[in-house]
Amino acid sequence: MATRTETREEFEARLLRQSDEADAGAYDHIFARGRDYLISQLPDGYVFDDDTGHIVRTDPNLPNHFCVAARVDGVPTGRMAKLTAL
Repeated sequence: MATRTETREEFEARLLRQSDEADAGAYDHIFARGRDYLISQLPDGYVFDDDTGHIVRTDPNLPNHFCVAARVDGVPTGRMAKLTAL
């Protein structure tokens, strides 16, 4: 059984709809899991600012980046992700 390919217009409409849903909080439970994991991996001297969604250095002598173990859908990938802090 063949499946129909989504047209460009349908794709763009779906993205706009999902963006509106995300703005309305429909995916907050998914975002929260990723945020909570990230916060649990922050080294000393870095904090997560919930108001802006940024990682902030509390000590200006620390580097502006660090690495955490990457995950996809909660599953470790075996790779490291480099994150930049303000």
